[in-house]
Order: sequence, then structure tokens, then C-alpha cells
Amino acid sequence: MFTPSEKYREYLVSSKYCDADSETVISKAKEIAGNSKTPREAAMAVHTYVRDQFKFGFTPITEKASQTLGGTIGWCVTKTNLQIALLRAMGIPARYHQVALSKTVQQGLIGRTLYKQISDRIWFHPWCEVNLDDRWIACDLWIDSQTYHAAVRSGIYSKAFFPTVDWDGEHDLNIVDHWLIEDIGTHQIYDEVIERANEELSAGPAFILNFLVKRSNRVTARLREHYA
Repeated sequence: MFTPSEKYREYLVSSKYCDADSETVISKAKEIAGNSKTPREAAMAVHTYVRDQFKFGFTPITEKASQTLGGTIGWCVTKTNLQIALLRAMGIPARYHQVALSKTVQQGLIGRTLYKQISDRIWFHPWCEVNLDDRWIACDLWIDSQTYHAAVRSGIYSKAFFPTVDWDGEHDLNIVDHWLIEDIGTHQIYDEVIERANEELSAGPAFILNFLVKRSNRVTARLREHYA
């Protein structure tokens, strides 16, 4: 759909989880790009689509981008992975930017029991950086508009330190700055991080984790319904 500079070709590749070459992802990328005349317009369309089509909720961290497309919820890893896969399928260079966050970013947003179980330091949070006009721009989208506004109305988040989830296509959107502990750096491929995080998350009995995740997702869904 778009032809990037040769120096950014490595940021168009597919991988085990970022399967930008799958027919499912390519078809959706063409649909989202629509009549976009520039990579910027297309990147903004991808951001809006992935942000709001997939409400905040936990799914397996090892979901492929094509699998995320088949669902209705997602979180930082799976939504960013899908965002990057769609951008790459369009011919728009994109990469992962990894940071470590305080788990307080999720306080009140997820179930209390799951919140107690997770590590104080979430070390594998990624956001997408897209290359537009030879410049890398951050465009995080882990939380959808509906959940964000519900969280603001309920008092979970304050607009003073979390003012928006909207991206203008020109400036960095780093919506987790308030909770940032460490900037770890950028990645062309995120597969190793995903697999390491999966090992950590799978350390306990699977049935307990699955129960807590389902319960937590119901808590988040009720938040959206109550403060809609």
C-alpha cells in the first residue's frame, strides 16, 4: 500500500507473533487504510481502530496479531502487536518501545485479587513507534476510549496526569508516563520478550490464572457499563 525508504525495511518484517504477512492481517490492513492518501492518515486510522475495537481486557500474551483480530478485547502487548502488524502490512515501518511500569497503572481497573498477584514492576509494557517522514513517533493505545473515560469518571484516573488517549499523528502519545519506572529501549521484533513474559506469567497453576483473568475482565467490563 505504501513504499518506505530502504533503510527502514527491517521494520516491515513478520515474526511468529507479529504475523503481518498473514492474509487475515493484510486484508484488515487494506480495509482500515481505505482511501488514506498518506502513511500518516493510515497510521492514525490504525491507531483508532485497534484502540477502540479491542476493549481493555486480558487475553493470552502469546496471541498472534491475526488471533487478536478475531476477538474483542486486548491489552498492551496484544494490542501493540496487532497495531504494528497492521502498520507493517501497509508498508509503514513500526517498532516496539519497551518500558517498565508500576503496577499502580492498573489499580482499580482490574480485579483486586489479580492486582495483588501481579508483580509491582510490569517490565514488558510496549508501545508502538511508527516512522513517518523519517521520524519515529510514539502512539500508545493500550486502553480504549470507553474504558479510559469510565476510569476518569469513576476517579481511577485523573486527567491531570492522564489527559488523553487521542493521537494527532504528529506528536508522541506516551500515555503511561505517570507510571514509568524504566525506559528499556526499542525492538524490531518482540517475540523473545513475549515468550519470557509468558514463562513468568505461567509460573503458577494455569487454572488459577485463568480464573483470575476471567474474573478481572468481568470487573473491567462492569466498570465500562456502569460509567458509560
